[in-house]
Amino acid sequence: GEYVGLQIQPTAVADAGGKTARVSDADVRARIRANVERRSNGDVVIANLPMVDQGPKGYCVPATFERCMRYLDVPADMYLLAMAGQSGLGGGTSPELLIRSIGSDVKRKGRRFDELGSRDLSVSKLSKYIDAGLPVVWSMCSTNWFNETANARTAERKQTTDWGAWAKKMEAAADAAKDREQANSNHHVVIIIGYNEETDEIAFTDSWGPRYAERWITIPEAETVTSDRLYVIQL
Repeated sequence: GEYVGLQIQPTAVADAGGKTARVSDADVRARIRANVERRSNGDVVIANLPMVDQGPKGYCVPATFERCMRYLDVPADMYLLAMAGQSGLGGGTSPELLIRSIGSDVKRKGRRFDELGSRDLSVSKLSKYIDAGLPVVWSMCSTNWFNETANARTAERKQTTDWGAWAKKMEAAADAAKDREQANSNHHVVIIIGYNEETDEIAFTDSWGPRYAERWITIPEAETVTSDRLYVIQL
């Protein structure tokens, strides 16, 4: 029931017993704002979010929280987070339990967890976090339909040049989503990292490796798979 972890660090950090100088909040805010990319097609996306692959154990919650914590200069390790969240093989970590377990450690680093409301799954609400460089953890249902749609949509987006026509296509996709039954299986967490106000789309990233670093879906489609849980680590 134990494991050994290897950490590779600069010698100065090792000589200091693993302690590092605290980076000022002003410096962190400036750094994460500088990570916000504003593209010519209207996409606003957070870049340079660390990738942590959850691996075969299915540690989606610990991997996702490690990514956000490291991004905001809070040391984190997926396996320690899995232990704190009482994760079993195959996943099943409760975000609420994990937050309760590590909340005090995060607070000592000058950060805090905020839980957002279900109505915050909208471009108008999410944009204020993305614009500040703050990624948002989203609890949802990673169904086959959702993944197939996001994969196809993302691939098609890369070939698109007429964004006015794309906005109309996304409007039609959003209308079609209104007839979909609400999903309640394949529970998962991802990180919302971007939005496009004109097309009413959000960008999200999975902890499945670089191939899944950025995918897109419309807000109405996202609403059919949401578990109504959103979290953000703030300074």
